[in-house]
Amino acid sequence: SSLNCQGISLQGSSNASLTDIYTLTGGSSTSFNNPVIVVLLSLPDLNEIRRRTLISTKLSTTYISVSKFTISDMAGNPLVPILPTNGTPAQVFTRDTTPPHLIYVSLDMNTGAINITFDKTVNSSSFQASSITLVDYLYTINANLTPSAGVLLTKDGTVMSYMLSTSNLNLLKYLNLCRSQANCYLAY
Repeated sequence: SSLNCQGISLQGSSNASLTDIYTLTGGSSTSFNNPVIVVLLSLPDLNEIRRRTLISTKLSTTYISVSKFTISDMAGNPLVPILPTNGTPAQVFTRDTTPPHLIYVSLDMNTGAINITFDKTVNSSSFQASSITLVDYLYTINANLTPSAGVLLTKDGTVMSYMLSTSNLNLLKYLNLCRSQANCYLAY
């Protein structure tokens, strides 16, 4: 196949500026030698597109531009490029409705840094520390995080880094909670 996904850019309008264009870094396709090619986005590309708020959030913000090196026809002729200054609008758009899943949590009891990793990009402004409870494996000891007493350290992405306040960290230590992996679980 001659498909080069790195020649494909998504942009938020027909005339892209540097702030609303994203060029794919990978991807693949299972459809070849057809006039319609379905591109499967790589997970890093998909998460970066989700993180950006100016492109591909709805039909009216989904345009494509392509370089001549993106694909060639059966005779080896390169694609006629679509320049970023004249992007082509999407004809169909399916909104992301898949909820994120928590996949990993780490907590540093020395610094109070808690990192929560999700399977997809999440909106940092939706992060609610007060909805997180740290519990032991039997759910007999628990500690709710005090929302105003910590600091969110990251922006939109797959990892939310939160710095516990000294009072939250001291509460965990007082309760003897999260002293090891065996007695530290996150409930939400």
